[in-house]
Amino acid sequence: MSVSAPLTVREVLEQRAHRRPTDPAIAVPGGGQTDNAALFACVQRISRQLHTFGISKNACVAVVAQNGAELALAILAISAGTTVAPLSPGFRRTEFLSFLSDLKPSAVLVQRGLNSPALAVARDLDIPVIVFSSDAGQGLELVFPQTPFSSPVGEADFPASEDSALMLQTAGTTGEPKFVPITQGNLVRFANTISRSLALTSSDRCLNVMPLFHAHGLIAALMASMVSGGSIFCTHGFQAENVLEWMKECGPTWYTAVPSIH
Repeated sequence: MSVSAPLTVREVLEQRAHRRPTDPAIAVPGGGQTDNAALFACVQRISRQLHTFGISKNACVAVVAQNGAELALAILAISAGTTVAPLSPGFRRTEFLSFLSDLKPSAVLVQRGLNSPALAVARDLDIPVIVFSSDAGQGLELVFPQTPFSSPVGEADFPASEDSALMLQTAGTTGEPKFVPITQGNLVRFANTISRSLALTSSDRCLNVMPLFHAHGLIAALMASMVSGGSIFCTHGFQAENVLEWMKECGPTWYTAVPSIH
């Protein structure tokens, strides 16, 4: 393993697993958690599965899931091997049609049991659907279509720092929302800037109430926690009546949210 600073999502997670394998990475209300070694093992397995089904580092996979640890795992696992585009599960059919037409993803990853218009839109656009589920935040199980999308990709075909990691949607304040690519290197640098400004360490834990399909929750909470070596407690989103209980269970050293939540 290289001793240089990690500049890809995969390198960040590999370094965590190497240095502190049994430390927690992602925790959920109710007591379930995934440690660093299990997180990297999940990422490795999902990357291999994506590559086996012909999804290369230059492809894009859209993800539609409820907020929480499952979405966090999916984002980390996919961005370690290709580009991930997290989409809000609350989008309407017309929105999914517009966004998936623009993205042209190689596949749409949808949480098992989620009754989303994304499923029908993906079929209409002839985009393969991958269904995923998890076991109390411990890992991901992917169910692929029977036929691979294209020829398998080589095992060494992992993204470099200049390759894309994320396709994030703009707010659309000056026009229609657009998808903006963020490279692996820039994603890690952004997260490191936040981590350093907050002086985060491996002993810190974030209580996350922000949606992970927006930059705030994804970069400022999830990725800043990952690059610091600390952990993140993933809720299903802000629920005022549950915050105090989450605080007691999680024991966070920090959290981040928008003014309306405060």
